[in-house]
Amino acid sequence: MASGLSQGDRMKLKVGDRVFWRGSFGSQTPKEAVIKYITLCEVPRGKYGELVQEVEWSKIKYTCVDLENGSWAYGEQIDPIPNSVRFITEEDKLGSNPK
Repeated sequence: MASGLSQGDRMKLKVGDRVFWRGSFGSQTPKEAVIKYITLCEVPRGKYGELVQEVEWSKIKYTCVDLENGSWAYGEQIDPIPNSVRFITEEDKLGSNPK
């Protein structure tokens, strides 16, 4: 499912965000879910790595997420919900914006 959003490398996913999730390794109809944990992995479709609070959507294929519904997913199984996307600002990059 393509999100149709053009700011790819400036968007970020955070713990607590709502996303569209496709179960059964991406073959099911998308459902809304909430991110509980984000693991940033060294390889695409990895399951083990560093727990992070946020990640840029441009790196989503290197993540594995736990969802509040009790499921987990590879990054390629989730897409942003357009109205819930956060854009990275210069303040975010400098660490002065606690959002």
